[in-house]
Amino acid sequence: MLVLGIKPGHDGSLAVVDERRLVLSLEAEKGSWQRHGALTPMTFLDAAEHTGRLPDVVALGGWRTAGGSGHKEIGAGYHGVEAPRLRRTSFFGHETTAFTSSHVRSHIMAAVGLAPDEAHPRQAVLVWEGVTGGFYLLDERFDVVRSVPVLAQPGARYAFLFAIADPTFPDTGAVPDLDSSGRLMALAAYGDADAADDDIPPGGRADPQGRHHLPRAQGPVPRHALP
Repeated sequence: MLVLGIKPGHDGSLAVVDERRLVLSLEAEKGSWQRHGALTPMTFLDAAEHTGRLPDVVALGGWRTAGGSGHKEIGAGYHGVEAPRLRRTSFFGHETTAFTSSHVRSHIMAAVGLAPDEAHPRQAVLVWEGVTGGFYLLDERFDVVRSVPVLAQPGARYAFLFAIADPTFPDTGAVPDLDSSGRLMALAAYGDADAADDDIPPGGRADPQGRHHLPRAQGPVPRHALP
């Protein structure tokens, strides 16, 4: 079975898998194209040139983009953990199966696919991306049986915090660059909680619903006091 996987949106990419073997993986930004670029016609043409036959399955990752009347869904869309959609269709005259799964579910399945190949009656997956931050409990069939939201907009929050500490970021009229999210996550990996200042409490508080809150800052922090 030959599968053509398509990842739309930023960091667009194509992958071809034949009988569980990765044949190729093409990223739109490679070859000195724009960083985080979306798929281009050249990406598809390159994939077609290096693939020996038409795919049996075309797998489209879900996404969301801005349209004339607001957000428009691509494939199964961005949010949700419902079962993927499948239908028979024609691909350049070749009968094939069209598969699409939500963007969030794609994150979940990617984590499971990269985990050790062991059977578990239950396993938890943490999704921590631009929009969604939460745990997902999967059964032995990889169906999501429970979702536990943790934090909304993790990527935007990381970018915002990085912008606060960036002396070159304007005080007004600018939006934090989501590129900074990854930078701050990388910097955080070098952190040591035991080295925190004494005036930073080790934890926060929980509200009646069990949601965790960090302590509020006591007044605004002047920019000149930031590192």
